[in-house]
Amino acid sequence: MHPLPSLAERLLGTVERFVERISGIAEDRVLALANRVMFCLFAFLLIGVGITFLLVGSVQIINAILPFPGVGQVIMGSLVLGVAGGVLLFSRCRI
Repeated sequence: MHPLPSLAERLLGTVERFVERISGIAEDRVLALANRVMFCLFAFLLIGVGITFLLVGSVQIINAILPFPGVGQVIMGSLVLGVAGGVLLFSRCRI
């Protein structure tokens, strides 16, 4: 045997290093994407909870001001449906 590596060994070593580098890059990108997705989901959860408290508080205030029972729920429900309809109308989102 001669001390120089054969062509097949050099080729396999090059391919192995290439695959390791590509898998490392892919792993880093997947982790970054997963972190962004988790952050966005957590932010949307907090926004949803905040909107819920805001709407419930507004309903209670309207119910305390107006003498008709349930009118606060009707007003807030109509407002939420109107906003959702407007967002769907002016966005590219299609149901």
